Amino acid sequence: MFKRILNALNTESDPIASEFFQKGVQQMRLGAYENAITNFSEVIARQPQNLNAYSNRATCLALNGQPTAAIEDANLVIKKNPTFAHPYAARGIAQHELSNINEALADANEATRLSPDYVFAHWLRGNIFYTQKRYDDAIAAYKTTIHKSPDFALAYFGLGLSYSCKNNIDQAIKALENTIELAPRHWMAYCQLGLMRMGKDDYVQASKCFKKSIGIHSRNPIAYIGIGMIYGAEGDSQRAILEYSNALLADRTCALACQCRGFEYSRIGKLNLALDDCNEAIRLQPALTSAHTSRGHTYILLQQPDEALADFNRALKIDPKAKFSQVGKAVSLAAMQKMDEALEIWRSLAEITPRFLDVDDLQKEYRCARVFTAYMKRIIDTLNSRD
Repeated sequence: MFKRILNALNTESDPIASEFFQKGVQQMRLGAYENAITNFSEVIARQPQNLNAYSNRATCLALNGQPTAAIEDANLVIKKNPTFAHPYAARGIAQHELSNINEALADANEATRLSPDYVFAHWLRGNIFYTQKRYDDAIAAYKTTIHKSPDFALAYFGLGLSYSCKNNIDQAIKALENTIELAPRHWMAYCQLGLMRMGKDDYVQASKCFKKSIGIHSRNPIAYIGIGMIYGAEGDSQRAILEYSNALLADRTCALACQCRGFEYSRIGKLNLALDDCNEAIRLQPALTSAHTSRGHTYILLQQPDEALADFNRALKIDPKAKFSQVGKAVSLAAMQKMDEALEIWRSLAEITPRFLDVDDLQKEYRCARVFTAYMKRIIDTLNSRD
């Protein structure tokens, strides 16, 4: 793909502009968008009519989180050459960044119509399908991109995310490793790979991935959260809390870090701190299911089952399939002496998977505090005695 961009270059009359352009293309390839923008801007300063430079700068601006500036560049190119596919894709990437999904898809489709082999258009379609949770369509679009351009790291990253959403961990890991091979400084790929390694209980390699990500981008809350989750899974709540605090130092608006820290506080009995963190997580992101669930867990420990039930119901309204929220609802009902209703929920869970009849299994997975686990055991014992 990048060779085709270079071949399309019309800067022969200015060797210096040509050099800036080639540097910009190589920086695009490496994901160093700030540097690429600088180089394409140098080309434009020397050759104000160079539409390739404007188009590539628009793409880099969109990928660098500057969608408004990207749209301005793209519109300029489209006005001068409405049959040029590249700026439509660049504008579509920017529209996607702005959550204008219909506009983004229209631009992606137009770019594909004008130039069926233009890989950014196919990659953009994959991103849009991923946003729409059409994971099979996203995978097909990313594979088309990779077929047309085997060195396109971002397509492998999208492929890895899509496979992870389908719980195809091995395929996700392979795609993310390909991403890193092509773009060694892709910190988000290291983060996602760390999460996949955690899914296979490979905490050593997962930790290495998260630390590598932090080494590339230190203000990266997800990597700190990943390390915190590893400590939490190993039962070290204090070190987990420290990592979640690091995540909040990197980004104080990270609701997931608040929620995770709150859950660890609840596990070591610091319930007021737990409640404060859960409240803050919900304030920052009201639709974060796990925040309502963690607060519900805390309310059980505070012996406030009515409040807990309300939180678990809120969580289930957001995500009706959230298993721990269903567990929490059953525990709340048991704490309120409504055992028949609790058993009805538990039976439906046990029909899905037998692990809901093994309290040790559930404790290992959900890492609940002792009081919460005791209610789960009471429900299971009652269910076994009645059945």
